[in-house]
Amino acid sequence: MASGIFWSCETEIEFKSKTIEPKLVLNSLVSQDSILYCGLYQTAHAAYGDFQILPISNALIVISENNQPYDTLSYLSDGRYIGTKTANLNNIYKFVASVANFPQASATTELLPNNEVLSVDSVGLRLNEYGSSNVILRARMSFQPEMTSYYRLRAIGHSEWYDEYSDSVIVQDYTLYLPNDENLPGIEFYTWRDNTLYYSDKIRTSQEAIIEIPLESYFFESSSHLTRIDFYIEQLSTDYFLYEKSRYLFDNGDDFALFSQPVQIFNNIEGGVGILGTAKKFVFSMDLNRK
Repeated sequence: MASGIFWSCETEIEFKSKTIEPKLVLNSLVSQDSILYCGLYQTAHAAYGDFQILPISNALIVISENNQPYDTLSYLSDGRYIGTKTANLNNIYKFVASVANFPQASATTELLPNNEVLSVDSVGLRLNEYGSSNVILRARMSFQPEMTSYYRLRAIGHSEWYDEYSDSVIVQDYTLYLPNDENLPGIEFYTWRDNTLYYSDKIRTSQEAIIEIPLESYFFESSSHLTRIDFYIEQLSTDYFLYEKSRYLFDNGDDFALFSQPVQIFNNIEGGVGILGTAKKFVFSMDLNRK
């Protein structure tokens, strides 16, 4: 019968972690005719190498419009600040956040000008090769070959029906799935997180700038309660698009960390991190006229 002797030893190793200075995190999306706002936080080192953001309530946040003082934001809650004035087209906005013991954080963005035109011509039904109907969104873009414009699209279904059990009308809104064919020119990526399709004006079929985006019809053919589809289209500033794309790449890489390269989240905040971008919103509704 074999026998053996086992022993162990312990060696103390001095580990010096790198001191990471906290930074300000400033986030805001500026839209035409919308009240100016932002979120302001600070990074905080936590256990196991994770990081948290903590809301800041004692900041001075000043906004200038075309290099002139325009608005000062007031604190609401949970790091959110809001102003009293709205954003206007063709104007440049600068956010400056000042907090004791932090470097000043600032960023600049320009509200998208009117010469970038996006409009919806129509939304209708068309039979596909399998004999079922697809929803076809037809949109028109301006043609500017010297620049690339970016957009995102969401479709919201609106359902209404009478429930005999409760003797009341039930109303429900939910996000609909969009096609995710990244082989099509101009389709940049699709986020399952919020069912949003990101695309560029490269999706145009000609200089006439007419685009057609087919939506699978299953969601309305299978539900007799669906009465309306609202299409939300936003034209995004380049900075904001790059931020969303880097988040998309980061989320995908985080699922398969061993098989992907680290992704740096895009930011445009001087003296801190975060994103200041702009969006121009369009809404188009399609009534299904169901009784």
